Amino acid sequence: MRKGLLFIMIFGWLFGPPSKVQEAHDLYSAGKYLEAGNLYASETDNYPGQMPEITFNSAQAYFKADSLEKGMSQFGKTCNMAKQDPQLASWAWNNVGITHLKNLENAQKQTQQAPQGMQQGSQPAANPEQTQAMLLTALQAFKDALKLDHDNDFARYNYELLMRRMKQQEKDQQQQQQEQKEDKQEQQQDQEQQEKNKQDQSQDQEDDSPEKKENKADQDPKQGNGEGEGKESQMSGEEAQRLLEAMESNEKKFLQQLEKGKKRKVYSEKNGHDW
Repeated sequence: MRKGLLFIMIFGWLFGPPSKVQEAHDLYSAGKYLEAGNLYASETDNYPGQMPEITFNSAQAYFKADSLEKGMSQFGKTCNMAKQDPQLASWAWNNVGITHLKNLENAQKQTQQAPQGMQQGSQPAANPEQTQAMLLTALQAFKDALKLDHDNDFARYNYELLMRRMKQQEKDQQQQQQEQKEDKQEQQQDQEQQEKNKQDQSQDQEDDSPEKKENKADQDPKQGNGEGEGKESQMSGEEAQRLLEAMESNEKKFLQQLEKGKKRKVYSEKNGHDW
């Protein structure tokens, strides 16, 4: 997160550096940042005329020592000295913003490195809401720096850079949410299709059961062995047998009547009578 952000330092004195302040400067140059920060902080009350500069330098040293809580406290004191030195307060606000980003960076590293459900160190891991809050706080610090000094190019650069990154992050999050939404819809559609396929398969198995086939054969005149194909077009074997027997019986009666008629005609002709 801090990549590209500018961090500034000053070591200026109005009347020449006091001895202990010079010693603190030497400690800083030797990389002994925590000792330098403590020595700077101890000298602020001894030199009220240079208090903003000494306080600012102590904050810088604490920051370099990764003692961010102490550094933030000293930067905050420098910001409150805006009436005494607006330009230095502007630089302090710029570094307050950078310190917030450093805290966020440390929290994100802990989130990545710590085992699941655990956190390392005293700095709490940042969740999305906390991350957004810290970014906005840092952005406001850069903005406050520009209010005190419109010519603070460091604060302007950091403000614009962070603003662009936050907009890009928001865009990426929206795209990610859209992709997750589409994936969820696709999974839901797949699940619905699977359920439909199961229902269709179950229905096909039910239609293929012996009981279903038998019922279907009784209802459909085009299926079965011919015994249940409808009253209009076909009949059962028993009905056909009864009809055949009835036809044969009627035929016998007809023949008997016809035979009787012939006999009567013959008799009439012998006796000379007509019917």
